[in-house]
Amino acid sequence: MEENERIEVLKWLITRSDSLRSSYSNRAALILSADAIILAIFVFLLEKTLSQATGVLGFSIIVLSLLALACMSVSLVLAITASASIWGSRRATGFRGEARIFLSPPETFEELKDFESFKERFKSMSNDGFITSGCAELWVDLRLQQLRYNRLKKSIQFILVAFLMLVLALVIALFYMRSLL
Repeated sequence: MEENERIEVLKWLITRSDSLRSSYSNRAALILSADAIILAIFVFLLEKTLSQATGVLGFSIIVLSLLALACMSVSLVLAITASASIWGSRRATGFRGEARIFLSPPETFEELKDFESFKERFKSMSNDGFITSGCAELWVDLRLQQLRYNRLKKSIQFILVAFLMLVLALVIALFYMRSLL
């Protein structure tokens, strides 16, 4: 493969990676919406049963609801950190390679302080330099995607556990309310 072809393939991979990054943000938004529904059920459940909850069944409803709230909170944090990195990409991925000049704004402006140095570096950068910088960016992007995917997966697991706990608490609440009648 010729150097120019490698640059085109690299450009395509980075563009694809950017599209995948936005899809992770969309998925995280769905999880955050589900977390909001869980929270609404939690508030409803506590409001309806807290004043009447006594004994083992009442205690069970409260404990299950609080555990569901804890799971929902973990899901919320995981979804938020999946949609955006709290720390810089180097720290998040452990990347120790060369600067991703022209592809990472923080690294570009850390090294190139003014427009003249930016322009000169761009004009003098070889194809190999662009390939090296592009490969570094692609590696970081792929690693971040892997981290985000894993966080989203864990977030979904926590929200499912929260949902199941609330369903169980609702069933207990219905049973409890019927026994009061």
